[in-house]
Amino acid sequence: GNNAVASGANSTATGRAEGSAVRWNYVMDLPVDGTTYRIRFDDWMWVMNDDVLINRSYLKKFGITVSELTIFMQKQK
Repeated sequence: GNNAVASGANSTATGRAEGSAVRWNYVMDLPVDGTTYRIRFDDWMWVMNDDVLINRSYLKKFGITVSELTIFMQKQK
């Protein structure tokens, strides 16, 4: 697939097209109740029919997935 590089919060985000998906990997510091956690993000994005984008994020700490997040976005017409 194609590779892309973008500026991230704490690291360079690297992206790669894999079939109909785009995968992004980056590191971000997340503050929670006065403590900051360094989290690695593994994001997958798919463009579906009707201008819908699905973003699935896996948040990892020490290589273990600690949270998952799914976002659905639709283009305004």
